[in-house]
Amino acid sequence: MVEIKKELTIVDAYRELKGINNRIDVYKTLRNSTYDIKPIKLKEILVSGGRHNNEALLNALVKKDEYTEELYRLYELKNMYERFILEEIERLKGVQQPIIVGFLKDYEKWSWKEIEKVLNYSERQLRRYYDEYKINRS
Repeated sequence: MVEIKKELTIVDAYRELKGINNRIDVYKTLRNSTYDIKPIKLKEILVSGGRHNNEALLNALVKKDEYTEELYRLYELKNMYERFILEEIERLKGVQQPIIVGFLKDYEKWSWKEIEKVLNYSERQLRRYYDEYKINRS
């Protein structure tokens, strides 16, 4: 079970999301190396049809194992944190613009044009919010 803090910030959620993405990569690699799954081989099996000695591989893919179950859990967590971040951005957009601009610029590495489209502010105003964010952060 995942413990969620009462005062979860966008930055904390972003850090958690990065950790979850790393764990997803590890489990995908472990699962693929366990069954020696390669996309080309899988396509050949699915396209050729009929009974082959590859049925064991297909059964392993369909069967739920510990890696697959953990991947499902991690994907659910990933979706939860992504929704949280998007909802927090929407909630704070009208109230705390400097925090939103700072997060999108520093953590998400968005360009000024991308932020401009989402927040509907001019680049000049976004830079002013970003400077305010930097001052308040230090």
